[in-house]
Amino acid sequence: MEVSDLFSEIELRTRDPSIQKDFHTNGLSNLKLVMKSYAQAISSVIAPVSSAPKKKGDYVAIKVNPKAYEERLKLCSYSLIGRVILSKGEEPWKVLTLKEKLQSFWKLNSQWRLISLGRGFFQILLNYEEDKAKV
Repeated sequence: MEVSDLFSEIELRTRDPSIQKDFHTNGLSNLKLVMKSYAQAISSVIAPVSSAPKKKGDYVAIKVNPKAYEERLKLCSYSLIGRVILSKGEEPWKVLTLKEKLQSFWKLNSQWRLISLGRGFFQILLNYEEDKAKV
């Protein structure tokens, strides 16, 4: 990929007109100063400043929204961790392929999610106790 193509790609992906104008005027070096990282952009949405970590004695304390905590806890209440062990030389399976194969074995009626954790480990998020017992 040519450098000019890379700049065009960055320009196309940038939606803020002020950043595009700055990009045309000053080039990539100034663009880095204007753009925010993903973490910076969503930090105020996910964790307001009031919940920033604080040191309390020898420990670090974080204030957690009780409602959000309960929702996340409920989401994982019927969660399982699994691992796929492949034969030597076998190609790794895609998450979608693995989910289809597991669904054909388990025949679950409700919705469920499969999340890759890396190194062959997966989190299986189920919605009901009955599904967990069936798996």
